[in-house]
Amino acid sequence: MKNLARGVAYEDQDITTLARIMLPSTGPMQQSDMSGTATCTVFDLTSDTPDTAIITTSSIAAASVISDALQVDTYWTTDDQGYNFKHTQAITAGKLEGGRVYRFEYSFDTDNDGIVYVVSEVAVQGLYST
Repeated sequence: MKNLARGVAYEDQDITTLARIMLPSTGPMQQSDMSGTATCTVFDLTSDTPDTAIITTSSIAAASVISDALQVDTYWTTDDQGYNFKHTQAITAGKLEGGRVYRFEYSFDTDNDGIVYVVSEVAVQGLYST
């Protein structure tokens, strides 16, 4: 079973997602496990059409988001094992509004394990100064 990561951010802030991706065939995912590129799709779960993407970023290169060794640093506070996936989704002004919940779905095509997903939900808080 996969865990759904949940977080909180301020409106119109870039969102960084961290994860430890484990593959059934090899353990921690490495760059060489990807057969193509990754895609990030963002949904507004509190909209009238929660299954309609509001942002899609495709062609994310493995080398830019996957580390071949697990990383432990100040970003990762979950455990002492670390993460091997890190991506910052740039957010255009007006895309993420306070008081809403957004779902970030990353998909990866792998050579031996099919499509692998990293999914997180972010509750966005409004800012009075914007």
